Amino acid sequence: MDIGRLPLADWAATFAVNVTAPMLLAQALSAGMAVRGWGRIVNVVSVTVRLGGPSGPAYVSSKAALIGLTRSLAGALCPAGVTVNALSPGAVLTEGERELAGGQDPAEAHAGILGAQAIPRHLVPADLVAAVRFMVSDGASAFTGQVLEVGGGLIYR
Repeated sequence: MDIGRLPLADWAATFAVNVTAPMLLAQALSAGMAVRGWGRIVNVVSVTVRLGGPSGPAYVSSKAALIGLTRSLAGALCPAGVTVNALSPGAVLTEGERELAGGQDPAEAHAGILGAQAIPRHLVPADLVAAVRFMVSDGASAFTGQVLEVGGGLIYR
């Protein structure tokens, strides 16, 4: 990507969706959570923060900023019994992936990723659901300010 051709409006729009919106949601919901003395916030980041990739500087930077926001909110809300964590999915086989693959079969598009993962199988939405279930459970009460990578061991390899 030619960084000189990245419109500032696109940069700002990406940050508005990926950083500002989660902050506004946290502001709106955390007071009620604090009153109850219990709450869970799970932000969705991206493996691209660790790998870079074709998503572009605005997307990758905004997801990195969301990790910073997650950790900052974790410290601020922990005394009220609210945990704040982030889920970092790898390449998940979804209908959205079909669109991103640009006509190529997503399974074929993911072939290179599968070869780089420690667990060589396609990730599916249920993999992410299981991780979020843990993060919002009572069993995760000591888990805050963390980024849980669900990517089949892509980062590990």
